[in-house]
Amino acid sequence: ALAELFDAHWHTRHSGALRVDAWKREIEFDAANAAEAMAWAIRAGLADQALTIGATWLHAMSRFMHADRMGLADSCATLAGLSESPELRMRAALATARAWANPRKRRAFAAVDRALALARSIDASAPDRWLLYRALAQWVVSGSSLADMPPAALKGALDELDRIEDRAWPPHRLDLGLEAHAFFLSRSDAGPEAARARLALIRRTAAAAAQIGDDLETSLNNLMDAELASGDVDATARTGRALIEQLSGSRNEH
Repeated sequence: ALAELFDAHWHTRHSGALRVDAWKREIEFDAANAAEAMAWAIRAGLADQALTIGATWLHAMSRFMHADRMGLADSCATLAGLSESPELRMRAALATARAWANPRKRRAFAAVDRALALARSIDASAPDRWLLYRALAQWVVSGSSLADMPPAALKGALDELDRIEDRAWPPHRLDLGLEAHAFFLSRSDAGPEAARARLALIRRTAAAAAQIGDDLETSLNNLMDAELASGDVDATARTGRALIEQLSGSRNEH
């Protein structure tokens, strides 16, 4: 029953039905049960049930819970090797790649590369092209952090992403495309006009984060970086004050 609930939670995340902060709170209510249910499923040899719970939980888990995220990511990676479901393996790869993004960039890219291959295999029978869009967006984000990634490969993925994008999708989906374009423009080889174009995208991303309730602190931090890179010190200071206000009274150690 818990696996079915977490499967529904996975699909709800980008459906537009809930703000992201409300979605995370719903999953947090079942966090203790999730750990127990995963342990039971693993002992019973039910890898798919354990992975269904683990991938969704990992996707929702706060980035401030670093040790817990790394442990769960490793568990999901192991379970994915036991699963026969391409979609569950794709979920695990996307969730683990997010968790590994900063401390294990090469490992994160390998995971999202697997996710993209799986998404392509699922795409032909999918009701819409959202899964492929999502995997492409995360592939560009992860690949943009690798200095030896050919810009042409990233640009090709972005062009495919733009062709797939459906403007009728909720902002809970479209923000991933904005993020992908912004990460590409953060590269040193993105061209002389990249800083200004990235700033415009980051502003749109921050507005989307505020709209859907998704990690506004990180969006403001990225906006400060983009404003400073474009030479707008006054705007950087204003955004910094907004970030301090956002963090006031919280225990956000990140």
